[in-house]
Amino acid sequence: ITVNHANVPNMLGQITKILADHNLNIAVMTNKNRGAWAYTMIDVDSNVGEDVKTALKGIKGVTRVRILK
Repeated sequence: ITVNHANVPNMLGQITKILADHNLNIAVMTNKNRGAWAYTMIDVDSNVGEDVKTALKGIKGVTRVRILK
């Protein structure tokens, strides 16, 4: 999962809560930021559904979500 988003407090908390709510275990997570924007890459242990993508896109400040298989 890749997420482009605003670099604001609690963004990672919101992202990881959605994954936990969908019973997805985070295997690896990397977050890089540059000023006001950040990019987060997350490897999970199981398949990611469109409902997860939709939920992540619904977070205020998220500009792009990609699910890589």
